[in-house]
Amino acid sequence: IQMTNIHLIPSPAAAVDQETLGLSLDGSVVLVNRHLFKLKNRVTRQVPSKVKLDTSLLNVLYASDHSEWLGTAGKGVYRISNEGNVVHYSANSQLKISANFSRGIVEGEHGDVWIATWNGLNKIGKGGVEVFGSLNGLPNRQVRSMLRDHNNCMWIGTDGVPAKYCS
Repeated sequence: IQMTNIHLIPSPAAAVDQETLGLSLDGSVVLVNRHLFKLKNRVTRQVPSKVKLDTSLLNVLYASDHSEWLGTAGKGVYRISNEGNVVHYSANSQLKISANFSRGIVEGEHGDVWIATWNGLNKIGKGGVEVFGSLNGLPNRQVRSMLRDHNNCMWIGTDGVPAKYCS
């Protein structure tokens, strides 16, 4: 066996096909696998939830305004303010997004929040929710991944070709 720079971290949950990673405001790595887990010194510890949700978590964003965004498996996305106020975004709620399974959450340049789903891309900002799909510029509505680059452009990985959005 040869030593490498790769270190394995045991998963705290059985469903390893749903694990995503996030970064908390203090710079620590957070593992999302049905629940939130903080990673420190190769040890995972579950993070107590601020709100009770009856669904599995898929991803998390700790935004610059100190809010916490939780993407779920089938219940949409929840924004929890620093004061504990909860706002719910889903395909079935008053604040509509394109689908209830969040594939990724990224903060944009001006504090707007982007949510990737299998049925389009959602940009949540001061003006409300803007949904992007194949009818308004996305090459394919199946969004797999997103990345904000150093020029504050959003790169969007779809089942078609990548797309780039710069404001």
